[in-house]
Amino acid sequence: MAGQKRLFFSGKAGFDSKTAKHITSDILPLVDNILQELSPDSKQKAFEISIVNLSIASVMDKGMEISGFSADAAVFTALFSAALDIPLAQDFVATGHIASTDGDIRAVKSLDSKIDAASQCPCIKRFIFPAFDSDGSREGFQGTQLEDEKAIVPYARSFFKMIQVENICQLLKTVLDERDIVIASLEGDYFAACRNFSEQGSCIEQALAFLTEGNEKRFWHNIEISALRADIEDLRELLCARVRYQIRKKEYPRNFGRKLLQIILSVSTAARRTQLAVELVPIDLYFKLCQFAGKDDLKEDSRYLRDVFEGRTGTIDNKQLLDDNLDIREGKISRVDLQKIFSQISAEQVSKKISQPLDRARAVYIVDKITIDSTEQFFKMITSFYLHLISHTALAPAEVDSDQLEASALQLLQRAFANNGGENAARTEAFHGNAGGLRFIFDQITEQFKFEQKTGYINSILVRAVDQESIAERIEFTTALLKYIEPWLPAEYKNRPPSTLIDRYQEIIKCYVSSLDKLQQTFRRF
Repeated sequence: MAGQKRLFFSGKAGFDSKTAKHITSDILPLVDNILQELSPDSKQKAFEISIVNLSIASVMDKGMEISGFSADAAVFTALFSAALDIPLAQDFVATGHIASTDGDIRAVKSLDSKIDAASQCPCIKRFIFPAFDSDGSREGFQGTQLEDEKAIVPYARSFFKMIQVENICQLLKTVLDERDIVIASLEGDYFAACRNFSEQGSCIEQALAFLTEGNEKRFWHNIEISALRADIEDLRELLCARVRYQIRKKEYPRNFGRKLLQIILSVSTAARRTQLAVELVPIDLYFKLCQFAGKDDLKEDSRYLRDVFEGRTGTIDNKQLLDDNLDIREGKISRVDLQKIFSQISAEQVSKKISQPLDRARAVYIVDKITIDSTEQFFKMITSFYLHLISHTALAPAEVDSDQLEASALQLLQRAFANNGGENAARTEAFHGNAGGLRFIFDQITEQFKFEQKTGYINSILVRAVDQESIAERIEFTTALLKYIEPWLPAEYKNRPPSTLIDRYQEIIKCYVSSLDKLQQTFRRF
């Protein structure tokens, strides 16, 4: 549409010529640049901007002319939303001057008047404004105006959340929903962007990185949320958008059926048999997708996928796949090898691999009510939650006896309540809810599961590092370990033969790493 007019203003309220020119020359190119990077083949779009009359002008049906650049942030978000077909949140107002096509957001005057106007509308929950002193653009404010504006912010917090932004990327992160980004990226064919954008680059680069990076993770997170809520329409929209995207790309996503089945199985049995026992994706789309599947996918994964798409329940196994990236070289144990082991079993690494995923799993698991009505329901709830925890570890779906799964879940429950009355006490709590009911039980199970996973992970690292059947290898490893930690060894152990400690090297490593973790935690408090 080069050379053609692309912005049309309608309604009784409008911008003066200077402001309209600024929108055309500075704000519209920002949107164009983002759209062009995401969809190089897309054509430039035309937009109609209609402004709702405010305050007395609206009541009296009067026209009004808007001058200045206070509406830049709002105009940018509106154009961006229309260009990329991404809905905006409806609970915010935004103000800020976009001075160039770089995307920085600069100060505007009369913040107090804008806050006062926004406070008249009870639906406004967030007020977005330029960050104070981020670029020196407020240096020209006269007298105490800057101090007055800063002083009004605490008062404004009684009406809505006050959010400071410095550029368009921060603005977009505030007004866009992760789910809507996923849907738009799938429908706009930039779900898996070909180019990597820098989060440390220009404002536009940062915005592009936000829109394109992590969409795979966003997709599965929103699938999980929709499944746990048994939100069929939301789940169906996400899945259909993903399938159509993959068909256009002529690619079958690796392990798609397995991942999806694992999430569905973590939903309560009742929800699976009622809300989720429906067609989620039309069968014709399923067959179109499968024509791009490889031989292995057709043999197994596509079957899982069809079960979920048609509302049928599958099963899983309890095979654990460790992904510790530990690669000890053959031959002499070096200092680098030991440091690699120490790093793998550090508190930070263990938390990243085990604690954080399980804490997130517990946080997103929704419980409609905290008590149960029958023992059968109790068993089903415990099994479903156990399956939910499994889905956030390295446990992969396959065929298994459902009775085995329930038995494993109840064994975990027994261990979690071993010092608190065992399974009977947990069942009583589930019936009466004196201490929080199911929420309390799930918390206890999560902590026990987390402890066992962390212990198993650390032990697996140490077992893989040294062949337990080889005395020579154990002596070699213990010798290298003692040499590494020699500065901290008690005097009587410095000349002790390593062979006398080959049965204790795991304990020594755990204590050493634990002491380093405590030291790091201490320094972080300074």
